[in-house]
Amino acid sequence: AENRKGLFEVADGGTLFLDEINAMDLNLQAKILKAIEEKRITRVGADGPIDVDVRILSAANKSPIQCVEDKVLREDLFYRIGSVQLRIPPLRERREDIEELTEYFIRMYNKKMGTNIRGSRTK
Repeated sequence: AENRKGLFEVADGGTLFLDEINAMDLNLQAKILKAIEEKRITRVGADGPIDVDVRILSAANKSPIQCVEDKVLREDLFYRIGSVQLRIPPLRERREDIEELTEYFIRMYNKKMGTNIRGSRTK
């Protein structure tokens, strides 16, 4: 285990995407916060800390503020990583996008699979 790189090491110099951060154990969230603040991690079994330079991008399947209130997302972690928030409404709230997305995926998969599907019936 001591020779395997963790996610922070793999992402060093780049971006680490943490999906559904609100579903992560609070102890893991504390470790993530520590790594972000100190810009270093300690690998299990390693002799010492390892410096990392990582940009964090995270997602939650609920409002991050609600997650903090529900105590499933650490408030200190939220304020550390929540400097810019982008809310993308679910597709059910933007039905006008369905046709354009359908056309995009048809074109993409036609090219990828060598097919000639011309469209779909949406009604």
